[in-house]
Amino acid sequence: GGGYEYGINFSSMRPGERAKLAVEIRGMQRRDARARAQKRAPELPRPEPNSRQRRLTVRAFAQFPVRYRISKRASVQAHANEVSVGGLRLMARESIPTGTILELRFTLPSDYLHVYPTIEERTEISPFGARTVRAQDNRRPFDEMRVHGRILSRFVHTRGRNIYGVAFIDIDGYEREEIARFTHAVQLVKLRSEHTRT
Repeated sequence: GGGYEYGINFSSMRPGERAKLAVEIRGMQRRDARARAQKRAPELPRPEPNSRQRRLTVRAFAQFPVRYRISKRASVQAHANEVSVGGLRLMARESIPTGTILELRFTLPSDYLHVYPTIEERTEISPFGARTVRAQDNRRPFDEMRVHGRILSRFVHTRGRNIYGVAFIDIDGYEREEIARFTHAVQLVKLRSEHTRT
């Protein structure tokens, strides 16, 4: 009743086939992440557009570029200096009314990912006997994210920029896990830095 599992290396694959396979793998990762998110907990409550409700999720303080677009207008370059799975803090030059829906495009900085261990192999016992498995690669670079958000709040104008609290309104399970991977890495870097100073 036993069986064998084999790891197979593709020795010859055309670039187009490799790209199609990568797209399919990303699709599988998104579907798996969505299923995990649905099993773990219901959707986070979303504050009303004019609510002053505090953020409900762990956030990371890190600055990175963001492009946003309102309706059919051209996209505009801005920055974020804080992000969580619930939203981000946007710094933009133009004045944007509360309640406005934005299309956001950004890539989380991969600079913090060195804090994760390198990929390691370990032996697990399966119904088919011992097998070697590779741990998840938490050092893989982030892909660009495209999500929509709503302006919930506006903070004090500083250094010629307006600062807004933006809540994500269509983020999926995979994107949540990627942002959580980022916020965890930022926290680990901060903790290690504090430990080194003491």
